[in-house]
Amino acid sequence: RNNNSSRFGKFIEIHFDGKCQVVGGYISHYLLERARVVSQNPQERNYHIFYQLCAGAPDDLRKKLKLAPPDHFRYLAGGCSQYFLSKTTEKSLSSDRLSGDHKKLGCLKDAVLDDVNDFKMVDQDLADIGLSDKDRLSVYTTIATVLHIGNISFEDDPDDNRGGCRITDKSEASLVITATLMGLDADELRRALTARVMQATKGGYKGTVIMVPLKVHEANSARDALAKSLYSRLFDYIVMRINQSIPFQSSNYYIGVLDIAGFEYFTVNSFEQFCI
Repeated sequence: RNNNSSRFGKFIEIHFDGKCQVVGGYISHYLLERARVVSQNPQERNYHIFYQLCAGAPDDLRKKLKLAPPDHFRYLAGGCSQYFLSKTTEKSLSSDRLSGDHKKLGCLKDAVLDDVNDFKMVDQDLADIGLSDKDRLSVYTTIATVLHIGNISFEDDPDDNRGGCRITDKSEASLVITATLMGLDADELRRALTARVMQATKGGYKGTVIMVPLKVHEANSARDALAKSLYSRLFDYIVMRINQSIPFQSSNYYIGVLDIAGFEYFTVNSFEQFCI
């Protein structure tokens, strides 16, 4: 059993010089389970960083990012909304950070995981690989943006005779928060989420730009695609920064380690046959 399943694949190269001393490394990221960002199975958690941010972010950062308990976000409420906590961190956490399920059922227990302490560890790790305070704030802002995007909902627009949709009044606040965190104008984000741009081309010439309104299910899909793309781009950025922190000019040898999520479910015999 692996409570910390990363749900991504990578190939890690550890490079050595002629004296067999480590000179650097490189990570090839080639797989990320993006669907997990927007939906999970019942009792399954999203990526740990979302819970770590909600539980462990300092009060000033939490206020700046408009964070709330996990069950206040659509992308977390569909699965398990409880934190992993130790006895110490459970006592220190204020009730306004806890989900309804957490208050009723208590925290999740694990010998290794603790969302409050793990956030501090992640923050320190990012600093250690060279991310400045500004860089780390951008990382956390992007993570919070993904959560707020998920709270934007749509409904049929009765004033649109082309069958388009509009953002519900209830989620206007989420739209404004998302736009602010992304550094966008709220109306620009509204148009991007409720319509797509089409431009005909003929003979190498571009024609008139047409805004085609999206139906509710199309807008939902576009919103989720944007959230998954943001998370994926952020993941790529962090992998890139890790690689920058372990550079090497040349190497004589390297050891390659292939890490694919899911191997913990193989039996010993089937795993040996797979490797052979």
